[in-house]
Amino acid sequence: MPQATTLDVYPNPYAALDAKARPSGAFPWDPAHKPERGHVGASRRVCEKTGDLVFDFDDGPLTLPNTIHYRRGIQSGQLVAADVATADACGFALDDPKAVLDAAKTEAAKRWSDQHGQPPPWSGAQLPLEVAMTKPRKEMK
Repeated sequence: MPQATTLDVYPNPYAALDAKARPSGAFPWDPAHKPERGHVGASRRVCEKTGDLVFDFDDGPLTLPNTIHYRRGIQSGQLVAADVATADACGFALDDPKAVLDAAKTEAAKRWSDQHGQPPPWSGAQLPLEVAMTKPRKEMK
């Protein structure tokens, strides 16, 4: 079977988190493909409220040339294969991209929790009751 000339991918925002638990898993463009600086499916901006540099991610999928740089991004989990031809080009079976991204989000939340002792704000996870309670409950009369 001939090798695909393009790859269809989704960016994986949860491949990395910044110091405030914000998704920051931006994969750089292949310089041979796009010489200007930037990231696949992600743009940087300054948050007006905090002044922090943050990433905004596309919902994808995006079509890229089939280069070793992008195949390595898929193989490392920083990009997610969006179709069978892309997965085949990278040497593995296609998994549902939404499930892969959901699993990456769950894993990122777990890593953050393990390192910081609490879930990231976006995870929706609740702290254990003994941690969440800051004051003892009053006795019921």
